[in-house]
Amino acid sequence: MSTVLYDEESQEDWKIIDKFNTFKDDYYKQVEKEFKDYINEPNNKELLKCLKRKYNYLYRCKLTKRTNINKCKAYIKEILDYDSEKESIFSEVEKHMIYSYCISKIRGLYKHAQALKTGFCNGQLITGFSEEKTLSICVTKNTLEANSQWLERLYKELDSRYPKVKLNDKIMIISSKKDNLNGNATHCKNIDVAWSYLKKTNHFKIIFICSNKVRIQDIYEIAISFSNLKLELNKNLRIFHDEAHNPKEGIPPFRDIIENILVLPNILSYQPITASLGKIVDNDNPLWINNNLEKYAINFTEFDNTKSDNPTYSSCSDYTKITFESLKGNCNWINYENYEITRENFMNVTDKYKYKTLDELTNDEIKDIDKRRTLEFCIFMKFNKEKEALSNGFNVLNLNTILETSYFIEDEFNLHIISTPNRKIISQEICIKAIEMDYIQNNYLIYYLV
Repeated sequence: MSTVLYDEESQEDWKIIDKFNTFKDDYYKQVEKEFKDYINEPNNKELLKCLKRKYNYLYRCKLTKRTNINKCKAYIKEILDYDSEKESIFSEVEKHMIYSYCISKIRGLYKHAQALKTGFCNGQLITGFSEEKTLSICVTKNTLEANSQWLERLYKELDSRYPKVKLNDKIMIISSKKDNLNGNATHCKNIDVAWSYLKKTNHFKIIFICSNKVRIQDIYEIAISFSNLKLELNKNLRIFHDEAHNPKEGIPPFRDIIENILVLPNILSYQPITASLGKIVDNDNPLWINNNLEKYAINFTEFDNTKSDNPTYSSCSDYTKITFESLKGNCNWINYENYEITRENFMNVTDKYKYKTLDELTNDEIKDIDKRRTLEFCIFMKFNKEKEALSNGFNVLNLNTILETSYFIEDEFNLHIISTPNRKIISQEICIKAIEMDYIQNNYLIYYLV
């Protein structure tokens, strides 16, 4: 890491970090060599089991001849524990310093929904425009369309702040699906295309990527690649990870790669953005203990001190709260939990069957349809409480009768949102029921899948 500029006052600390990164690189080279030696042996299954016992982090990887072993990463704790099993080269004080170094970079932004987190992040990104040799990487939900509001708001603010700056020279999007924000960003379909811009003189300040394993790995490779460039092309990175608590797209599934990112000298900060720490916390790992995550968190109250119980923080501040529990005691409430979805309706929303007729189905296909059209046919569906959700949805459509009031007003514009489990057939059935209502002709219902 010869191109990294060190603070003279912390030379000893930097020496330990460099020492650890060298040890880590040697550790991975050793794993790679042993993997390549074993994978081509006739009894490779047993040899690979031995390899996993020796390097515990490999239990998280499926090892085959096609496995890119270099993309399998260990937690920092696992690397230091491996060091402890031998004649340790790191003292307890040095291990503590390595953990502290990484923890200090986790600058979380923890604030409830609708609390102006996006505006605060945009302020940080815009401020980063004036930070020399620094690139901000924003990890968004797994589809960039889900964050179009964030993206559009950002480039409008940038356009207002820097009206003479060509934004597609400043903003990059790395995504397999083409999206250049209406000409306001440079689109790169993969890391190779992105690096063709980044490895030479450029003016990029912000990169947006999706929150999947490939893109998180891209961040690691970008950071490593920058450290190998000559000094004038090298850049430091600030990383913003939206919805960081998400168990599928947030920090939890990629914790090992992220830890390897954190320990790199050219990573200035890693900011989890979330309404709740949730599964980011891992009390078995020093980096992710609750107190350590909060230690360097952003003091959001300096930007906005609205609390989640403030009646005006939500855009629905004039709402009337009605609970399902209170409605279920009404004599007009109907229990639909034994409702049966027809084969025809199920086939209409299922890609596998929607182009077939009942007469064209095989016996196995009919059995499959009959199984899957049943609500809560497996544990996962029971967890979503599909029967209760469908019954609640049908009754919500009948609130005029249940409440004995004009909740849905005929011949006037009404906007209503019903949240349902993420299964098409439930929304389909509620839609079919909705169009039977007298008031639906001039009203609008939005079904939101969760």
